[in-house]
Amino acid sequence: MVTNHHGVKEYLRILADNTAMDKLYLALFLRRIAYSLTALFIPLFLYNNGFPIWSIFAFYSLEQAYYVLAMYPVAKAMAKTSVVKSFIAAFPLGFAYFYFLPSTTASTVAFILVPALNAASMILSNIATHTIFMDDVDDQKEGKEVSLFSSVGLVATLLSPALAGYVASVDFASLFLLAGFFLLSAAIPLLTTSLSRDVSADDLWERMKPYLNFDNQTRSFAGYALSKTLDRVLWPIFLIVAFASIIEFGFIQTSAALISLVVTYATGLRSDDGDNNTVLTYSNEFYTFTYVARLLSFTPVVAGLLEAVRRISYRALYVSWNTAMVRYAEGTDTYAFIVSREMIYKMSRVVFLPFFALAFYAGMPIRIGLLFGGAMTWFYADFINQNKGFSTD
Repeated sequence: MVTNHHGVKEYLRILADNTAMDKLYLALFLRRIAYSLTALFIPLFLYNNGFPIWSIFAFYSLEQAYYVLAMYPVAKAMAKTSVVKSFIAAFPLGFAYFYFLPSTTASTVAFILVPALNAASMILSNIATHTIFMDDVDDQKEGKEVSLFSSVGLVATLLSPALAGYVASVDFASLFLLAGFFLLSAAIPLLTTSLSRDVSADDLWERMKPYLNFDNQTRSFAGYALSKTLDRVLWPIFLIVAFASIIEFGFIQTSAALISLVVTYATGLRSDDGDNNTVLTYSNEFYTFTYVARLLSFTPVVAGLLEAVRRISYRALYVSWNTAMVRYAEGTDTYAFIVSREMIYKMSRVVFLPFFALAFYAGMPIRIGLLFGGAMTWFYADFINQNKGFSTD
């Protein structure tokens, strides 16, 4: 039986104890709806408009390149102004990205420039979100708070893919506009928040250097970044090509999200009960297996079941992996660590995504690309191998 200490009441107590963070969670919830409506449907939008897979990878390569070029100066500017205000500024930029996204199919200039809008929005929101969260987390409840942080996003995805499938089957432009308005609404809770995170821009590059080594930690971050991008781009196209309609694809994603929600809750409990490294190690192995096992899908029902199993293992992996990072960040220069981590994510994509574009241009099958994504997931657990000098339990 779940006790009060380890049950739902503990999560409610976390929310009640910090109402300022509740506004952050609401903003993240609305933001997540926007991106869960679109993230898996943008590749389908481009693919349905005649773009080959290699050019879709070129689109995402451009976005990541813009991110890398702008991130350091933007991070310094955020530190000198306001992390929270920077977060608010991300939302209109994201709206502009969704508004102009349909024009990428008709204009080469738009195809090249529109990804810059999303890069700018993501720089501001990603750095701000994690800076605020990691500075505020209770050092006795990291697992539960990471679980709650992750659940906010997961709950937002429960119905969004099914809704997105219906809207996209009629008109992709309407889907992107709907997502844009959800994104704008996410700024509203932050307009009255009392959250204020002061960070320093002094010697930021020097402070980042210790985290920018070619080590296990870097492999862990790079593995995450590449596996997520390959999955996001190739999985929807794989299903559409294999057997599913856009509407069926949306329902597959929603059904899988419903099944996996409970695992996010349970993993947060175990992470604070001294099992985080064990959860991370075993969920990493199981996630890699389920990632690849999805390639056996041959009907929408089988695809839905395998996707649900993959999501279950991913939630266990993500919560334990992120808990380990939060505990590590508590003893570091948090802002420099976050900016460095974002740099590694994007640099790994800038380096490797063009190779995948070339491989698909040369005729590589989609299944092989997904197998590469599965192989990249094996590096998640390298984070705890890199940081054995401290305890994540």
